[in-house]
Amino acid sequence: MMSRNIVIIFLFLLMSCNDTQVVVDGDCGPGVKTTVEKGRTFCAYTWEIVIETGFSCPSEFGSVQRFEPVFGVCSGFGALKEIEIIHVFDEFQKLPRFKPVVNTPPKSLDLLFVVDNSGSMCQEQDRLLAAFEGFITPLKDVDFHLGVTTTGMDPHYTFEPLGKPGLLQSSPQPVPGFDSTCLQDKDASGKVDGYDSLKKRIAFAASCMETVDPYYLNLSDSDVECAFGESDCEIVNRCGGDKPKCRVADITPPPESYRNLPKTFRASDYQTDGELNLSALTADFRCALAVGTRGHGVEKGLSAAALAVSKDVTGGALNGANVDVTKPNHGFIRKDSRFGVVFVTDENDCSHDGGIDETTSCGDSVCEYAIESGQGLTPVTSLKDELIKNLEATKGRKILPNDVVVGSIHGRPTALSGPIRDTCQIDEPRGVVPACATTNGIAYSGSRYADFLAEFDDFGYALSNASAICLEDWTEYFISMGAFFRSKSN
Repeated sequence: MMSRNIVIIFLFLLMSCNDTQVVVDGDCGPGVKTTVEKGRTFCAYTWEIVIETGFSCPSEFGSVQRFEPVFGVCSGFGALKEIEIIHVFDEFQKLPRFKPVVNTPPKSLDLLFVVDNSGSMCQEQDRLLAAFEGFITPLKDVDFHLGVTTTGMDPHYTFEPLGKPGLLQSSPQPVPGFDSTCLQDKDASGKVDGYDSLKKRIAFAASCMETVDPYYLNLSDSDVECAFGESDCEIVNRCGGDKPKCRVADITPPPESYRNLPKTFRASDYQTDGELNLSALTADFRCALAVGTRGHGVEKGLSAAALAVSKDVTGGALNGANVDVTKPNHGFIRKDSRFGVVFVTDENDCSHDGGIDETTSCGDSVCEYAIESGQGLTPVTSLKDELIKNLEATKGRKILPNDVVVGSIHGRPTALSGPIRDTCQIDEPRGVVPACATTNGIAYSGSRYADFLAEFDDFGYALSNASAICLEDWTEYFISMGAFFRSKSN
């Protein structure tokens, strides 16, 4: 049976609420003793996924608090306070990499990324692309299929032409949405200070072209302003002047120029003599992960995952009986493989079947109001049942408890700070409390994703009590998550 072993860590936390240090008898063993405030000393540990023996707290710190498969705390006073949990998690990205120890060959794994493509996700997608190789490295000996879909579930939402509900996609979308932070760089005073981050995203999209056009690598700030502005301007040899007025399309690669990438990325297509070509896979799959920020602002990641594996879009399992190979997601799901899903989002899930009015003046705040009221949203338990039912229909077999592995990077759960509203005025506080706010963006509660992962017990991976989405660098977190998926593929 899979269990956790303890790995020595050096977790130096500067969390003191006062200068009083308390000397406590007892040894943490392979952990780090930390004093938060007078009377609150505990031992912190990280877990490594192994086939090994279990773990017990030292007798002096007999109360164990586990934070999913990532780290744990032993104390003599019970559960940590929320602020203590957050402080411990803040040190997570400094911890050593997880190296899973396994004694049996891995099983095949079909792994779906559900990436939020709403307007606020540009900085988060930058970090996702940077961290992906860390995620896939622990899985390099797994026979995997990879696919990407988005959180957008409105089939009539034309502002985003690429992302369709539940469908796999593999073309980058560098055009920014409505959020100005995805377009403009600003200095500390809030003044526009160039467009470097947008130009970098466009340059990345150019790397996904069949033949890279250097024009997209050398855009100037004036080119960007011209493409997005209303004034008369010209981009030499492109637009303006005696040519049509400049548009966003003039500074982004045309969709037909991207290289032809598959909707299902197979490990076998990137192997030479049994070795996975990580750099080639990473270069291609990052193009698919760059889903952009033009998607619908009411995100429904849990529904998207369930739809993506339904027989309506898969046509049945690869090489299965009575399959429809013309369905858009066919070839992704195999009959005897395990299934995994990773959610990447800075807002909560708002999956519903018409129980929420998405057109009110409160915008996507209606989702948090529905969570608070307990009305309108599809229950998380029902969404799990739907996912399992759809997988069974596609695979043509019963899904076992260890057949599904889930992971997520989202904001810690928060509660409303004000009343539930029917209408909202412009600039009126809506009472939706951010889970975290950094220079990398603002993220909100991911409570429904945390609840969804909890439905899968030890096969769910996330830090539900902290905001992983706001980490400055996701690499270590993703290495850890990849190791978790690797350990569950046996």
